[in-house]
Amino acid sequence: MAKTAAERKRKQRENLKAKGLFKEFKKKESENRKRQRRLIKQTASLDMLKALREKKSEDMRRYRRKIKEKKLMLESTDTPARDETPTKAFASKSSYGKAVAKVKRNLPFSPSKCRAVVHTLARQITPEIVTPKHKKPKKTISADTVEKVKFFYLRDDISRQNPGIKDTTIVHLEDGKKVKMQNRHLYSNVLETYALFCDEFGTVLGKSKFAELRPKHVLLSCQTPENV
Repeated sequence: MAKTAAERKRKQRENLKAKGLFKEFKKKESENRKRQRRLIKQTASLDMLKALREKKSEDMRRYRRKIKEKKLMLESTDTPARDETPTKAFASKSSYGKAVAKVKRNLPFSPSKCRAVVHTLARQITPEIVTPKHKKPKKTISADTVEKVKFFYLRDDISRQNPGIKDTTIVHLEDGKKVKMQNRHLYSNVLETYALFCDEFGTVLGKSKFAELRPKHVLLSCQTPENV
């Protein structure tokens, strides 16, 4: 029986790998495809380019769906029960493979639905294997550290108060009240200010959290008025 195009291509790749010419072949193939894409962009009409982009997007979606399904199948079939390996549970590897293939054919095509079905079956049949994933606990910052950071921003050697009467900001307190606070401006940017904080107190929190705790009325150095 004549071989299909995919089979002939697979045989060609195997021969090239055996001769050590596969890398050079891939490089030439890549250059040819780039040349073809450039030629298409130069000569094709807008409608043709749009159709090609849609086809490429559809091919990519199909490829990703296929990869997800393959990965899901491997995860669901490569881990037999602890005491039931394929050779023990089935008379032969062939019968085991047929049983797996039969189950695969009847699973939903959608990766999310397939995952839900496989997970439910695994939980019902082998509850001792399927264990929930434990989320890593988030690191909590103490209230003392939060107050220390806020006070650090308000120090005169870190920020200076703007003398303008109208240069204020409305700040919402924890009890819901609103307070008008005189604006302050940092002498340095947030990263440099964070470095000064770490030099004095150590690395007790990350850069992003330090920036998040900056009081609303403490403005960045780049927001300093030009006439100041």
